[in-house]
Amino acid sequence: MKFIVKGKELKEAITVCKLKGKYNEGNSSSNSLLCDDVMLEVKGGNLYIQNADNYTYVVYRLECDILTGTTTNFTVSGSTLSKYLIDTNVTITTLDDKIEVYFNDTVVSMPLLERHSNASIITRLKEYLMDLDKRTISKVIREGKTIQATPKLHLSTIIKICSEEFSEAMSLAEKVGNSIYSLDWGDEGLLVSSMRDNEKVTTNILPITNCGGFASVDISLPISNICKAEDEIILAFGDDVPVVFVNSKITILRGPRER
Repeated sequence: MKFIVKGKELKEAITVCKLKGKYNEGNSSSNSLLCDDVMLEVKGGNLYIQNADNYTYVVYRLECDILTGTTTNFTVSGSTLSKYLIDTNVTITTLDDKIEVYFNDTVVSMPLLERHSNASIITRLKEYLMDLDKRTISKVIREGKTIQATPKLHLSTIIKICSEEFSEAMSLAEKVGNSIYSLDWGDEGLLVSSMRDNEKVTTNILPITNCGGFASVDISLPISNICKAEDEIILAFGDDVPVVFVNSKITILRGPRER
């Protein structure tokens, strides 16, 4: 397989898919990330960058120009690939046990990894989430249907909100310091809150559009910066079940934190 992709966008995609930031660790928070390894899949003129852990699945969709081959998937070290990516186009060739990255007069060769540490999770969830973008969900909202997020989970509460408002609400909630965030959808709109000891921050966000009934869930996920990528973001969730965050390029599923 040989394809061309924008180096700057691929580097950004790898950074996003690591989901690096503060996560709750019981009574405290600590900096962490999903995994440094990322799975790349080329299919139908798109490059999908995917990552996962036991509670999370994330995919970043990019356009690419396929020069030879039709489909492929492979796993690499995200940090190794990122450090060689330049802002302009790069050409990537996959071989049996390595990939080669071409730009200007330079060729970079690096080994492929045998498998992603959470390949089974990616394989199980990508069928439902890999191509679940904002356009697809907007149609679901108009028709009042549900989203199938896992083999057994259908989400009926779906809301489209302003990305900047949600990002600001999450940034304020992060200041509380326990990295646990409550998402409560009801008559007043979407309430984003966090609480620790005597501190509590609550922000109310009115939806652009929505469907489904009331829902409430707690999560621990550093998502405030990712939300700002586009003007709108869509949330699909229910009571204490995984939450799905979607825009045109990024889809994230995150499991709930026990209350």
